[in-house]
Amino acid sequence: MSWTATRRGAFREAVMVYFGGLGGAPVPPICTCMYGVEQCSLHAPRPITLPQSVADEITMAAQYYAGSLVGHPFRSTQYGTAFKVKVDKLRAWSPRAILKDDCIFCQRTTNEDVHRRIDGFQAQIDIEVMRNKIRHLLNWVDDDIDVPEPRDTSSKKNRRRFIELRQDVKTEKRPQGWNMKAFPLVNMAMQYKRKLCYTWNHILLEWMTKEELHYDFEKREFYNEEPTATASVPNPDP
Repeated sequence: MSWTATRRGAFREAVMVYFGGLGGAPVPPICTCMYGVEQCSLHAPRPITLPQSVADEITMAAQYYAGSLVGHPFRSTQYGTAFKVKVDKLRAWSPRAILKDDCIFCQRTTNEDVHRRIDGFQAQIDIEVMRNKIRHLLNWVDDDIDVPEPRDTSSKKNRRRFIELRQDVKTEKRPQGWNMKAFPLVNMAMQYKRKLCYTWNHILLEWMTKEELHYDFEKREFYNEEPTATASVPNPDP
């Protein structure tokens, strides 16, 4: 079995889907100037783009816990802008000793949140795997009786079902099925889904601490409070 996790750039975009909407109240920024956070443009929160290095860590964590479904860890090999992941059958897989702690993300990680984040990650993998198969998907959603949401080409349920039905079908040209396969992370046991989410939480917290960032749980954004070059302080006089 092989699992191709496709273009690295897609994961940077997807990560904000995985970690947006963690729930809970926003973390208020601290402003020491006389105008306060709401009025001071010097201290207005600015959205932060997740760096590729953090997106890669998140992807590698997912790759590690994917091993729970096959009993062996995965190893990846780079192919240009994509990397191909294969089972390392010489080693047995074992879960890491990671638990929910008092970090701001873990405290807000519910079972519902775990399902949403894993589903979001799976959806982005499925999108990447389906990029060169859109025409086949279009025909399938219009004609097949096994379509969860008929005639909806943007449905993640349809993409997931199409992949489940087709990616392992052997043909003369593809005796092993599709060259690029989407590994079913959604099929992991709940305990490993939780561990993966806790791992993601800690990756984010470590990055935020290093970069002195905040996370707004209401807006679902990372931000800092550094003054911008064009920021101006409001005139306190009428």
